[in-house]
Amino acid sequence: MNLFLTIITCGIYAAWAKVRTRQYFYANTTIAGHPFDYLANPVNILKGHLIVGALFICYLVTEQFSPEWAFVLIGLFYMVFPFLAYKSIQFYTHNSAHRNIRFTFKGTLKQSYQLFLLKPLVIPLTLGLYFPRWIYQRKKWVFGHSGFGSTMNEFSASSKVFYKAYIFASIQFILIFAIPLCIMIAFVFMTGGMPSSQSIKNPQMLSMASLSILASYTGVILAGAVSQQYIFSTITNHCWNSSRLGHVFINSRLKTGRLVFIQVTNILAILFSLGLMMPWAKIRRTRYILESLSIETGQSLDEFTAGNQEEVTAVGDAAVDFFDFEIGL
Repeated sequence: MNLFLTIITCGIYAAWAKVRTRQYFYANTTIAGHPFDYLANPVNILKGHLIVGALFICYLVTEQFSPEWAFVLIGLFYMVFPFLAYKSIQFYTHNSAHRNIRFTFKGTLKQSYQLFLLKPLVIPLTLGLYFPRWIYQRKKWVFGHSGFGSTMNEFSASSKVFYKAYIFASIQFILIFAIPLCIMIAFVFMTGGMPSSQSIKNPQMLSMASLSILASYTGVILAGAVSQQYIFSTITNHCWNSSRLGHVFINSRLKTGRLVFIQVTNILAILFSLGLMMPWAKIRRTRYILESLSIETGQSLDEFTAGNQEEVTAVGDAAVDFFDFEIGL
């Protein structure tokens, strides 16, 4: 329904679709029997979409008639992106609530510019070795400056876990990809080199070539899925298990194998249904992630109190969604 209404309104309904989707997921996620609430105003999100859409159109027009100025606009966007990231997280947390108490984010704009403008420049200078550290700092910025009402989260994660996750995931990728690679090498040796046009006409050789190519693609997809979900489960578990919200301890028990199975079967379901199973796939993955979370507390959740918060604009949230960047938890 959201997709249909968005198409027939030329994208205007996208703001309402976004709010409806989040409200649906929030309303069906509960702690101690109480659901979450998403309180954003679709009109504000629509204004953000219109502003970002207008800027994007300006970029496309500039690229057509004056390509050199298009690079200037890209540079300007890079300069503005930390502001959009900061506003996006602030907007998202401000409009998320539980038992009539809003979540909050106390990170600063200066920290956002350091994190998204300056520190990424270090990654190529260190040949990528700084990347796990940068991911850790992103998580620390979000988790360490988020709160519920007037209670701020305490975050004690270690960057060592991030490095171990990326190193081990890289090893997993190499080992899994080595299997189809060996099949390809064996096929080349069996055919006495790269297959020629004459050998490909042979049905048996054609079958072997097809199977080796299929095994290679399957190996790449499987290796990527295992590595990606291992990193996600390891880092997510570590971040949540290293968080404490006042007297509440948070536990996460995600399993890599289960996440890989969900991802692979979701992809197959989406492909064979021509995209119709995408909502089912999204809910299935989200359900597993949320059902793997639990909290431990020796006191009542009623002791949390609301804090004073100022209204925030939806421009940052709309911009990040428009360009499909992953900023949050």
